[in-house]
Amino acid sequence: MKNVKLLVTDDHPMIRNGVRLMLENQSSYNFQITEASNGEEALSKIKENNFDVLILDISMRKMGGIDVLKSLKQSKNKTPIIIQSMHDEAQIIKQTMDLGAKGYILKISDHDELLNAIEHALDDKPYFSREVNAIMFSTYASKKFHENKDGLTERELEIIDLIAKGLTNQKIADELFLSKRTVEGHKKRLYKKTNTHSTQTVILYAQKHKLID
Repeated sequence: MKNVKLLVTDDHPMIRNGVRLMLENQSSYNFQITEASNGEEALSKIKENNFDVLILDISMRKMGGIDVLKSLKQSKNKTPIIIQSMHDEAQIIKQTMDLGAKGYILKISDHDELLNAIEHALDDKPYFSREVNAIMFSTYASKKFHENKDGLTERELEIIDLIAKGLTNQKIADELFLSKRTVEGHKKRLYKKTNTHSTQTVILYAQKHKLID
């Protein structure tokens, strides 16, 4: 039986206990499970140990999963990461993959999905649960990530909508699970495409072209 050192990071004890119970009641691996309740704690434990796989939630207090992914990517840490989250938005799934996550499963996934995700991560292969595969296929099939007739991307349209709602750059970043710097970059490109120079003028542009209500 192969030993596997696993770090389970989630701010809900019931989720961590559920993962532990699912993995302890199988005969393929001897999982040595360590738990972390937030991103900061996870990063600290990763520095102290060599884990085979990290299971990571997205939304957590103190530090969420996106910031953990960014930190690990910056430090060039090679620990395979599986996202286990309730978030089923295609943009978030894609962002985690861009930041180096090996797999993405939903919290409703069963024992077999979790074990398959871990096995793929150990083999350095990507893995999406059935539900996530369906979400991504549907999104790409509908060209959600492609540019619209105004030359604006789906992300830029989301940012226009949030600008119109009066959100600051930091609030937009929090809403879309991005960094403030990334949002600022999107806005610069948005201003260039729309030939505008401020939040007020881009809102007027969006209203004129019926991009927002």
